[in-house]
Amino acid sequence: MDNTFKYFFALLLIAVLFAGCKTGEEPVSELPEFYSWDEITKEDKEDTGYGVYTYVLFGRRVDNPGALDPETRERYLSLLNSVIGSADYGGKDGTRRMKKGLSNVFYLPAKIYFKATGLKPKAQYYAREIYDSNLSTYLLATLRKATENTEIRQQFTTGPGPFLISTLQPIGQYHGKEFSRNSVNNQKTTSVMLYANLSKTNPDNMKEIVSTYKRYIKEAKDDAEKLKPLQLSLVDLVQNANENLQSVKIRL
Repeated sequence: MDNTFKYFFALLLIAVLFAGCKTGEEPVSELPEFYSWDEITKEDKEDTGYGVYTYVLFGRRVDNPGALDPETRERYLSLLNSVIGSADYGGKDGTRRMKKGLSNVFYLPAKIYFKATGLKPKAQYYAREIYDSNLSTYLLATLRKATENTEIRQQFTTGPGPFLISTLQPIGQYHGKEFSRNSVNNQKTTSVMLYANLSKTNPDNMKEIVSTYKRYIKEAKDDAEKLKPLQLSLVDLVQNANENLQSVKIRL
């Protein structure tokens, strides 16, 4: 599904499903050259060509924020607000000159492709109506299987997150169109993942954490080193960084 079709389809779908809901700003008149954040759905895989793909994943369901403990809920909503509120590349913040192939993009699991409407909804609305907790759980399970690090695997299983998982290739390209749980990959690709567990991180740090990812420029090094500068930039922002901020190999 190309971006033009996504745009008009999403406009129609949002108008039908959420008529009368106040979600934020008016739609933008033109799509930017590329995004600082985007969405992955069961039908829509990631756009290609970004330098780094960072997935915003939650270890608990967010469609009922009231069921979360207050600290976890605050972290989730603070991170969502920071990601959704960040300006797209080519937008008003003057980042058009940044090259897509060197930049980071945040990906949110979504029930529908809401991004193309140009709206910037409040975090509470996005968590309740748009964010796909089932797809988030599936992506966490996929990443858990992809790493041999037992500590990280355990945190993916029990930790509430939020988790920011950065990879050099889009995860969706390794799976079938419907992200079938029965899909079988005949070939495994070895790559690297930067794992940031924000389960204990101060919610007030989320905006600066998101800004750090946006400022990051991927350097032309071997895969094992490409995410090191980003990791070092986050050390002072992530609580217990020795445990919760790690670069590990994955096989997808």
